[in-house]
Amino acid sequence: MSAITNKHAGKVRVSRQASNKNYVKHKQKSVKKDVTLYKKLLEPQKHYLKEGISPEKYKSILQDKCNKEHHHYKSVTDEMIDMLVSRYATKVSESIEKTKALRKEKEKKRQMRKMISETRAKLVEEKDKELRKEITKHLLYLGHVKKKDKDKDKVTDETPTQEPSEEKPTTEPKQGTDQGELTSVIGGKYLEAHDTKWTNLYQKLVADRNCLKFDIADDADWYQFLKNGGK
Repeated sequence: MSAITNKHAGKVRVSRQASNKNYVKHKQKSVKKDVTLYKKLLEPQKHYLKEGISPEKYKSILQDKCNKEHHHYKSVTDEMIDMLVSRYATKVSESIEKTKALRKEKEKKRQMRKMISETRAKLVEEKDKELRKEITKHLLYLGHVKKKDKDKDKVTDETPTQEPSEEKPTTEPKQGTDQGELTSVIGGKYLEAHDTKWTNLYQKLVADRNCLKFDIADDADWYQFLKNGGK
């Protein structure tokens, strides 16, 4: 199968006069910009700024080049030197202010990260304690866990006589409570209706994301929550 070489193939109307003309791309004349002596002398300032040279040192460099009659420095006047030094001093001042602002912003962000980290650790620790209290209270009421023999006769807040309410605070259980025991206390494969309360609390306790303990799913909302100190 031969390739179609006719450039007008498929067209309905073709102008023969226009099609016979060869397209000639005209070259655009390059316009040479005139660079003044002042602009040429501004170019080395970028290098001096990177090197951290002071305006006083820059002025002495200019004067030294003028005295030795370096190229482009033969016709430099004192007025032009003052203009160059003044502009260079302004650039140095702007660079210093920019560096200070960046350092200040960096320190501010560092302090914010530190504050958020401390707030997160504190809130998560308090929430874990609260969830352990509520879970222990529900398990004691349902009889899934029992108190030790020496504590059976003691009446405490952890031996509720009625179904615990999630709004009421309870006493904190021992820190040594193994979370693995909570997964096997019911001993069955299916959950009963009265087990849903403490199992929901347990799901929060072992959540892989700390924000889920506070019923927050969005990362932006979690960051704002920590930024406001947990409010």
